[in-house]
Amino acid sequence: MSGSTVTVVAKRIGSRISIGRSSQAENHLVIPAKSTIKARATNGQIIVDGVTGDGDLETSNGKITILNTNGAYTSSTSNG
Repeated sequence: MSGSTVTVVAKRIGSRISIGRSSQAENHLVIPAKSTIKARATNGQIIVDGVTGDGDLETSNGKITILNTNGAYTSSTSNG
C-alpha cells in the first residue's frame, strides 16, 4: 500500500508444467464503497460491484462485469 493506492499482483512461482489443469489465482478485494478503480487482468475476469467512483478496467481473455455502481467507467477486453 502506498498512500491511498493498493496494488495486488498474483504470479505463478516456479516452472511447474501442468498437464490437463491450468494454474489459477482468485483475488477478492473489499474496498471502500467510494473508490476509484484501476484494474488489469490477463486470462481472467474483472467484476466490480457496489462502488461509487470512476474506474478504468482492462482484461485479456476474460469478461468485465460492472454492477450496482455510480460513476464513469472505461473498459476494454480482448476475447472476453
